Amino acid sequence: MQRSLILFREESMAGNGVVFVRGKVEIEDNTRWYSLVTGSLSIFLIIVGLYWLSTRLPGSIRYVEIIGYAFVALAIIFLGTSVGGNHVKWYRWAATWIQSWAAFIVGLSLMIVFWCFCYWLVARYAGEYTGYFKWGAYIAIGVSALTLIFNEPLVYLCLGAVRVRRREDSPHLWDAVEKVTPWHARPLPRIYVIPTGDFNAISFGWGLPGLSAVGATTGLIDGLEQHELEAVMAHEVGHIINKDILISMVLAMITMCIATTGWLLWRFGPFAGGDSSSSDSEGSSSGIATLIFAVVIGGAMYAFGRILGFIMQAFVSRQREYAADATSARIMGSGGPLKSALVKVVNRAGLGSETAGLAFGFMCTADPESGEMLETHPSLANRLRALDQLES
Repeated sequence: MQRSLILFREESMAGNGVVFVRGKVEIEDNTRWYSLVTGSLSIFLIIVGLYWLSTRLPGSIRYVEIIGYAFVALAIIFLGTSVGGNHVKWYRWAATWIQSWAAFIVGLSLMIVFWCFCYWLVARYAGEYTGYFKWGAYIAIGVSALTLIFNEPLVYLCLGAVRVRRREDSPHLWDAVEKVTPWHARPLPRIYVIPTGDFNAISFGWGLPGLSAVGATTGLIDGLEQHELEAVMAHEVGHIINKDILISMVLAMITMCIATTGWLLWRFGPFAGGDSSSSDSEGSSSGIATLIFAVVIGGAMYAFGRILGFIMQAFVSRQREYAADATSARIMGSGGPLKSALVKVVNRAGLGSETAGLAFGFMCTADPESGEMLETHPSLANRLRALDQLES
C-alpha cells in the first residue's frame, strides 16, 4: 500500500518485495550499574544546584519553594506527555529526563571552565592578548545565530525534502505527527518528507513549539507499521519537547568559541606583539616570551578545545537520545512500538547520501554513520535495554 508523499508518485518499497526479518537482539545487562550511579548522581546534582541557588537569592525565597517549583514543572511535563493508558513508570521516565539535563549541565560546565582557565592564563601572563577572547565569542555567537535562524531551510534544501502542507499529501505521516504531539508542543511542527528509500526521521528548526520541523524518509513511511511510525515521530517530537536542538546549538557555540579564540591567538598573535623597536633587551625578551606563551595557549585551545567539544557533544547527545526515547515511550504508553521500529530503522538508517548522513546524522532517529569514533547515538542494544527498564 502506498503511504509516502503522494506528490512523488513513487512505488512503495513495501510492495517491492522488501522483507523485514526480526532477528533476536541480545541486550546486555552489564550497564545497569551505570544507570543507577548516573541517575543518583543526577538527582544529587539537581538538589545541590537548587540549594546553592537558594543561598544566592533573597531571604523571601526559600529552597523549599525552589524544589517545589521544580517538581511542579516536572509534573506539568509529565501530565502533558501521555495519550492514554501508560505502562511506562513515570519516575523512570523522569530519572532519564533529569539525567539528560545533568549531562548537559556537566558538559557545558566543563567547557566553560576550560575557556575561563585559558582566559585566566592569558590575562595573567599575556594580558595584551585577551582581546582575542572577545572576538572569538563574537564570531561564535554570530555564526551560531545565523545557523539557528536558517536551520530549517538549510536542512530541507540539503536533503531535498518536500513540505507536507495538508493531510492529503501524506496522510499516514500527518496522522502520526498529529497524534503524538502533546498540547504543550503545539502548534504542530512543520512536516517534511525526504525522498529516499532509507529508514530515518529527523527533527530540526529552532527546537521550540511553532518554530520546529520534523521529517521522515519515504522508506520509513512505507516500511513501518502505523504504530511504529507514530513511535518514531514521537521520538522526534520528544527532541522538540526536550529542547535538544537548542542544547546542541549551545554546545556547538561554546566549542566554536574555544576553537575560534585559539585560532585567532595562534594565527594573529605574532602580528600583535609589543613594540619590537624597543632597545631594552630585557623588555624584548619578555615580549617574545609573552608572545610564545599566547601562541602556545592559542594552539592548545584550538586543538584540545575542539577535541573536548566533540567528546562533550557526543556524550550529551547520547543522553538526550535516551530522553527522547523515554519521551516517545511515555507518549505512546509503552516502549514496544519504538523498540520494533528501532530494529528496522537502525539496520537501514540513512539520509540518501553519505554527505547528508555526516552533516545531519546527529539530528536523526538513528545516526547513518554509526561507525564513527564519536557516537552521537547509543547502540541499539542499549536503547532497547533502556526502553525495557522504563516498564520494569
